[in-house]
Amino acid sequence: MKAILIKKDLLITLLTCGFIIGLLIWVYSEDLGLSLKDSSVFMGKGKKISLKASQVEVSSVDGPTVGRENLIDGNVDTFWHVKNPKERNEEWLQIDLLEKEVITGVRILARKDASQLWSGNNAVWEGSNDGQNWQDLLKLSMEKKKINKGKWVEFLFPTSSAFQYYRIKIKDPSFFSIAELEIYVKE
Repeated sequence: MKAILIKKDLLITLLTCGFIIGLLIWVYSEDLGLSLKDSSVFMGKGKKISLKASQVEVSSVDGPTVGRENLIDGNVDTFWHVKNPKERNEEWLQIDLLEKEVITGVRILARKDASQLWSGNNAVWEGSNDGQNWQDLLKLSMEKKKINKGKWVEFLFPTSSAFQYYRIKIKDPSFFSIAELEIYVKE
């Protein structure tokens, strides 16, 4: 009976250590040069979709090299930058999925050289079926001071209604840019 208890304790210890090591690898995968987070499946919550520049609209652009196409070009060194100085109190980026889809998650990449995302509850995820009348779906909350430059910020959405158009509306005077945007839909 004693041998069985030792084996059980050893098994629990090994499983616990394996879980902790796996968690650490997942958390630090980008720092270790691994690509665990960059797969086409976002934490089992959907499939990444490909977008064309014509499907993305933005509220403003600071110049020809920092436009909307940079949000979806797959290049972590490019970014969309809003007009500076700002001419409005809110900025937004809008996606046309061409048909109704349920969005399950969004990943946003902060610029490598600047921390210019929003902070707090200053961004809202919205949906629309005509691109004109918007429905608030979820507040996108984050603490900017905890976001590292060049790191992904991930938002999982509870299953909701399908919309053709989605947008992120940002009301934060310190928001200026996003490097990459990934959209995940229900499989």
